[in-house]
Amino acid sequence: MKRSFYKLFTTKLILLASAILLLSCDKTATPDPKPDDKKWIVVYKDVMLGDQNNTSIGQFLKTQTGTVFSIDNAFSEQGTMSMVYFSEYGNNRLYLTFPGNAYGEAYSKESETNNLFDRPTVGLNHWDAANMNSGEISLAATMEQDMSRSEFDALASSLNWKEFDSKFREYNSGDADLSNVAAMISPGNGDVYMLQLNNAIRAFIYIKNVIPGGSAGGSVRFDMVIEGGSVYNSDPETKRINPAKD
Repeated sequence: MKRSFYKLFTTKLILLASAILLLSCDKTATPDPKPDDKKWIVVYKDVMLGDQNNTSIGQFLKTQTGTVFSIDNAFSEQGTMSMVYFSEYGNNRLYLTFPGNAYGEAYSKESETNNLFDRPTVGLNHWDAANMNSGEISLAATMEQDMSRSEFDALASSLNWKEFDSKFREYNSGDADLSNVAAMISPGNGDVYMLQLNNAIRAFIYIKNVIPGGSAGGSVRFDMVIEGGSVYNSDPETKRINPAKD
């Protein structure tokens, strides 16, 4: 009798211990999402960039804040400059590109003097290569259609990262990242482009107005919908261009 009671008591203790262990496991199996997984959307309206001969509008965009910098002022903040605009007057070419790609993309760099590259002490040719942000850019389009302004405006109004990600994939063959596309575009009025900075941060831009270069220089005006996230703060190359959350 005592032996049977002891076996029953021991069995109950084992079952109780197992139940407590299972409950403990259940509590730790699904931790809360990490805060650095969060992403957000920032919209910059009416960004204006001037070409290298424009003395009233800066040439560089800082995506952290949406601020525009001139060639002279950009040098001291070169690591945070994300995009740049310039013209080649001899070939009548317009370039919207990235600091790390600008010289390589320039068609007439060896035959045409360009303040963007050659200005003493502050032109791009004097920047530290490690500070130059690069990127890729492409027309947002499929075989069937180009992305419309109404689609762009809907993203700008929603400020929803999941909708942004879905739209980016829709116009990028289902992929989250751009690959094997150009590093510059000659912007056209009414076009929507998709871009990616330093192989990470993505954006759409809608071109509102392009003024070809003249005696006072040219310019481009656009709206931008760009993603940001605390996840990008872990890498110095993305932290320096990461848009701040409002």
